[in-house]
Amino acid sequence: ADVFCMGVMASSASFSRGHLLHLWVVPEGTRVPNRGSVLSVSPPELPAVLVAVGEAVLSRAAIFSEGASGLAIRITRRQGAALPLAPMNSVLADEGLQGAVILQQLPSCAVVCALAPRFGERVLDMCAAPGGKTTHLAQLLGGGGAGLVAVDRSMAKARRVETLCRSHGFSAVRCIAADSRYLCSNIRPQALLEDVAVDASPTQPETDQVEDASRANPWPLEAERAFEDAVKLHGADRFRSSKRIWKAVIAAVGRDVVTRMQVNSRLRQLGTSASDVCKTENFLQHGHQPSTFPPASFDRILLDPPCSAMGQRPLLRWGKTYQDVLDHASYQRHFMRTATRLLRVGGEMVYSTCTLTAEENEENVMWAL
Repeated sequence: ADVFCMGVMASSASFSRGHLLHLWVVPEGTRVPNRGSVLSVSPPELPAVLVAVGEAVLSRAAIFSEGASGLAIRITRRQGAALPLAPMNSVLADEGLQGAVILQQLPSCAVVCALAPRFGERVLDMCAAPGGKTTHLAQLLGGGGAGLVAVDRSMAKARRVETLCRSHGFSAVRCIAADSRYLCSNIRPQALLEDVAVDASPTQPETDQVEDASRANPWPLEAERAFEDAVKLHGADRFRSSKRIWKAVIAAVGRDVVTRMQVNSRLRQLGTSASDVCKTENFLQHGHQPSTFPPASFDRILLDPPCSAMGQRPLLRWGKTYQDVLDHASYQRHFMRTATRLLRVGGEMVYSTCTLTAEENEENVMWAL
């Protein structure tokens, strides 16, 4: 892609607008030169990797000037590629297309086409954010996206998906903030309690100590109201967001009124009741319908779960470990287990990731089969 001013860290001593430049990228683990510095060694000695050739849009002095912004280098040739990149800047700047199109990568379009939903079918998008594939599914379904359920664990992301759908005329899409691992009504969310324990600080006291602290510091009505507002705001992310919820509470009532232990204790109370979970997760749903579904509820399911993201674009700064890959693969199987229960007999599911590892792709598919 073209390079903007803040993406240029160092260069040779001088160049002017219109000069052709070699672009080098410093891989993970290599010290990056200070911004604006003059290269004292050849890039391969850093070491750095040659990735492209580009034309300078600005001079060196302009690129490194205070407050510099905008395009710095226009890519003319990518290393190892015979054809130039498609010019997307003009597409993004075309006022006639604003709000009328959504730019997506080809693989994202391909998985939706592979699922091929038809009008009248019940379709589930289990990990919907940011919503590009959701709108594509709605378009293929027709009827404003009727029959499509889009789910994301983050309340904020689910709201953005809903806004995106409505802005493109897909008002019938049902958007839910919920943990897709527990969408099937015959799966008890046992792991929710584990998430609370993990989210707590390492020095968190045992339950009886928390209760003693609560008795010493009563839980006032204004704290409960602030707590409920914070839980609604963060939605299904609440078990990973106890710190944010605590900060929201003390911002409303003061640090001396409630303690972090009290907020964690209140979160555990919320997590032990499946009905409380459903009440909170209904916050975003149309008509306050339940956030779980009986087995065999859907004709088609798109599952694009969180992954190590090693295939989104060529990167030299992954910083991933093999343990990260194994953790992602295990996490993805929770979604797959739920998806198979929600899919009707004879239905179709597309499982996709944006990574290259066999553990998260072929091996997970073999495990599911």
